[in-house]
Formats: sequence, structure tokens, C-alpha cells
Amino acid sequence: MSNKREFVCQNCGKTVPASRGKCPHCGRFFKGVRCPKCFYVGESDDFLKGCPSCGYLEDEMNNANSSEAKKKDKNSSRLPLWFLLLSSGFLVIIIIIIINIFLRM
Repeated sequence: MSNKREFVCQNCGKTVPASRGKCPHCGRFFKGVRCPKCFYVGESDDFLKGCPSCGYLEDEMNNANSSEAKKKDKNSSRLPLWFLLLSSGFLVIIIIIIINIFLRM
């Protein structure tokens, strides 16, 4: 069995993205999500932290969420490049104006 997060169609058994309400392979609408390990069936919201029955992918999903949070924290502390360039440009213009004022005195 695969360790990656996947939902399985109860009708055809093929993997389906979590955001789909209908199987792209067989066209059947979903009433629930089935765990590929223990075959527990529930709503997709029940599986957000892994299978509620057997815990399938629970550790992997928690590790993925914590690494994504670390990436977001790291990136959110950085200023965008356009802001840095714009600020630097304004600073250079202000310095040039101040130098011109002192040179004319």
C-alpha cells in the first residue's frame, strides 16, 4: 500500500483527489471516503488528520503539516523583493537630495 495521502473510489477502487465529489474514472458520486488500509468509510472531513479508525497516514500528515508551517513562518518573516527595491530607491533619492542641499550651502 502507498504511504502517500490518497482517497479511493468505493466503486472502481482507483485513487481520487480529496477535492472531488465524483470519481473522475467511473463517474460515481461519493457518499463517503474509504480508508485503503482498514476500509473504514466516513466523510472526507473525518480523514483530515488520517483515518479515524486505524490512524492510517496520521503521523505522515502531522509531519507534513508541521513542515509546511515552518516554511510559511520562514517565508512570512521575509519582505518581498519589490518592497526592498522600492525602499532602496527612495533611500538613494533622499540621500542625493540631502547631499545636493549641503553642497549648495
